[in-house]
Amino acid sequence: MLLYNAAMRPFGKLMDTKPNTFENTWRVTTFGAFLAAQEVVPAMLKRSSGTIIFTGATAGIKPFATSAAFGPAKFALRGLAQVMARDLQLFSRRRLDTSN
Repeated sequence: MLLYNAAMRPFGKLMDTKPNTFENTWRVTTFGAFLAAQEVVPAMLKRSSGTIIFTGATAGIKPFATSAAFGPAKFALRGLAQVMARDLQLFSRRRLDTSN
C-alpha cells in the first residue's frame, strides 16, 4: 500500500508567488507522488494486488485566489491519479477508482 500525503501549501497570489516556490510545490506534491508510485507499482503488478492513495484537496478541484502554487499542484496530482487508474486498469481485474 502506498499512502502519499506529502504536499507544500504556500499561500500567495500569482504575482506574489516566486517561481522556485511554484516549482518546489509541484515537485513535492505531484512529482514526488509520481516517483513513489513508480517504486511500488512493479511489486503490486507482480502480486496482482495493491492500493495507492493520494490525498487530495478542495484546491485540486476548485482553487482559491491565494493558491497560485498549491492549486495547480493538486490539479496535477488528481490528473496523475486518473491517468494511473486508467493505465493500471489494463493490469488489474478489479475496478480502480480515483477520488479527491
